[in-house]
Amino acid sequence: MIKLSDIRGDLSSGDRSGLRDAFRALVSWPDEAEIEGGTPQDRKAALEAVSKALEGDQAILPRKTAEMIFDATDEPVTTYDEGADAVLARFAYFAQRLTSAD
Repeated sequence: MIKLSDIRGDLSSGDRSGLRDAFRALVSWPDEAEIEGGTPQDRKAALEAVSKALEGDQAILPRKTAEMIFDATDEPVTTYDEGADAVLARFAYFAQRLTSAD
């Protein structure tokens, strides 16, 4: 389980590990992990902020997350940087998922 308050803390501190966990959970909502606290709007804001914070991150995305992003964007991604860019480019799709799954 990931708490929105923890995501805010990771954003403030720049904790890459926490940001990566949050990115995976938000992108694959509600399948990857439960996200506690907040509203769908809070989750959307968190996804946007986390995606921006991961720009430039060359760590490799787990295959499941990369495939999920590819399925939504038709853009092959291998790193968090590429995944974050793809999510931001198709943000409306991912934001809608965060709302509809509530």
